[in-house]
Amino acid sequence: MATIRKQILLSESQNERLRKLREATGVSESEIVRRALEAYDPAGGPGIEADEEMRDALAALVEQNEKTARALDAAEAEIAATEEFLSELRAKRGAGAQTAKRGKRSAARAARSRERKAAGAGR
Repeated sequence: MATIRKQILLSESQNERLRKLREATGVSESEIVRRALEAYDPAGGPGIEADEEMRDALAALVEQNEKTARALDAAEAEIAATEEFLSELRAKRGAGAQTAKRGKRSAARAARSRERKAAGAGR
């Protein structure tokens, strides 16, 4: 990487802060300034690289949410189909029970009729 020499003006407090950072981190003052420049965002945000990382993370989140929504839709359709099947099954069983009850009543009437006929024939 080619470097270019720049001369900058700092206030006394900024210069003192830069010196303390250099002592605390062991990083040169020039490197601290370069890192600060890389992290600087005129809008006051975390910087361009962080914005790109955030956009990538957001895109991944949106994609995962879309997959989750599709899976949820499929599960809801499966549940609806199962509920419909069970409803039809209950209806058939209910109809079968009604048919069985009608069959028993018919058989009982037929038996009574036979008994009456048999009783009438014996007169």
